[in-house]
Amino acid sequence: MEQEQEQKQILISSKSQLQDFIKFSPIWKDMENEMKAWLNDIRDQLENNDGSMSSRTLDRLGGNAESVRNLQNLPHVLLEILDNQK
Repeated sequence: MEQEQEQKQILISSKSQLQDFIKFSPIWKDMENEMKAWLNDIRDQLENNDGSMSSRTLDRLGGNAESVRNLQNLPHVLLEILDNQK
């Protein structure tokens, strides 16, 4: 059912608009920089772990990192959706 919903997704942006957004948008560049800072913070927390972090905290940090990477990749996912609609 989830795949059916994905296939029916209609985007209002064009491929060239998304490409321009990725390449030229100062807002997207700011967002990318902030997401890089988030990932660096997560990495620092994991690297400075002295073994006292609970498995729940480690799982949460891993989930946070995955979510940030998914958000970083979102414009490219939207481009793929547009390509698949053709």
